[in-house]
Amino acid sequence: CMGELVGKPHQGLSYMFHMMNEARIGVGRAATAMGYEAYLYALDYARTRRQGRLSGEKDPTTPQVPIIQHPDVRRMLLAQKSIVEAALHLVMHCARLVDDQETAADEAERARATLLLEVLTPIAKSWPSEACQESISTTPRPCSIGSTASRDPARRNLIQDAWLAALAIEHGCEWISTDADYARFHGLRWRRPF
Repeated sequence: CMGELVGKPHQGLSYMFHMMNEARIGVGRAATAMGYEAYLYALDYARTRRQGRLSGEKDPTTPQVPIIQHPDVRRMLLAQKSIVEAALHLVMHCARLVDDQETAADEAERARATLLLEVLTPIAKSWPSEACQESISTTPRPCSIGSTASRDPARRNLIQDAWLAALAIEHGCEWISTDADYARFHGLRWRRPF
């Protein structure tokens, strides 16, 4: 087996970290995509599932309403939407910074993008992974993916894929990763919130 030199000699570790940083953003992107898909499934289900009547409606002969008209279901859907849209914004901002590292107009902007990306990359990996997994598993109960999963294999696979993607996150590895990531920033103190 013959090896080939990729890049400049003695720069392999920095190349590896560059590749891994983009892969870590990709982990957050995948989690965001799964969380967003779960939100869209829940939204569609809430629009089509009819159950109950609006509060104040006492006539049992009135037709049932889609569950999206119930205030608590709306609240849960809005909470899920805010999580996935915040994750999407964070991941897209990091993707823009990856581009700005190479294409910004001047060296100062490229250096700023690099520094900001170094701070945001561990967050872009761990927060969307954890928050979107929680969003999927705690989908508003009336709109739960599980309620229709037996009829729709794509929805069932979404739950399984999200669980596998977040397996390390659920076991607390994001804290280990984040501690190591921020250790290189002198003066920045990472405090555990728990």
